[in-house]
Amino acid sequence: MVNLTSQTSKFVAHFEDVSVKLSNLLIDQMNLSSSVNKYLEELKIGIHEMVKGNLSPFLISPNILKSTLKHVQLILNEKFKGFYLLNTDPAYYYSSSQLLYARNHSTLYVTLKFPISTFSSPLALYRVNSFPVPINSSSNHGIKIMDLPEYFTVTNNNQYYNHISYSRISSCTGKSTLYCSYSLPLVSTVSTSCISSLYFNSKQDVHEHCDFRFLMNVIKPSVEEIYDNTLLVYKMNTLAFECPNKHKIVKGCNFCFIQIPCMCSLSTDSLYIPKKIEKMYKL
Repeated sequence: MVNLTSQTSKFVAHFEDVSVKLSNLLIDQMNLSSSVNKYLEELKIGIHEMVKGNLSPFLISPNILKSTLKHVQLILNEKFKGFYLLNTDPAYYYSSSQLLYARNHSTLYVTLKFPISTFSSPLALYRVNSFPVPINSSSNHGIKIMDLPEYFTVTNNNQYYNHISYSRISSCTGKSTLYCSYSLPLVSTVSTSCISSLYFNSKQDVHEHCDFRFLMNVIKPSVEEIYDNTLLVYKMNTLAFECPNKHKIVKGCNFCFIQIPCMCSLSTDSLYIPKKIEKMYKL
């Protein structure tokens, strides 16, 4: 009787041990299956994004991309001195990449374009606006500089510059920094033009190169945004600011620059400028 009880106890213990091992094995298989399904789903998403022309971190991980960028920079340092990799942030390549891909059986090949330049720093880019200046405080006639380019670009060391059109800029990629696939010829700042003279504030060259025109009846009541909350005002009698818990009316002007305080709107004789969230100015 004792022997039978002992055998039964051993059998139960063995059964429980086997049950625990089978349960653990089942859990491991379920976790493995879940991991495989997750990998296949991410791979599917990555391939779909690739077909649409986008690089996905599911296809090439950030760590692999960082390693590749370091390798590209190393090649440039060793074999192509004077050339620089302009962007080492993986986020740029995921958002603005230009890629080509091909498949050979189970192997997928992906190529990326890396922005490389002989300039270590990006060129500064400016949009050019020209506004007429009244000949006096009461006249509707004004003087304006004509034939200026749409955009002006200059190197970080101010040694070279050039003009560029909006159509050429629109073909570039990127947001805060634009990357262009074409090579833009640059002009030495020794060779002056109207826009370069204005940029470098060379008064003598401005008068020599710029085309000043006398225009009749061009000064009309208007407001032009220059940057941030800075406005150029033409022929306004009064300016009314409406701010949180504060209102103020000031005398207008025939030609002047004004700054709108943050969260304030501006009303003139005939125009209304809605409030914006920008840099803070006191009223």
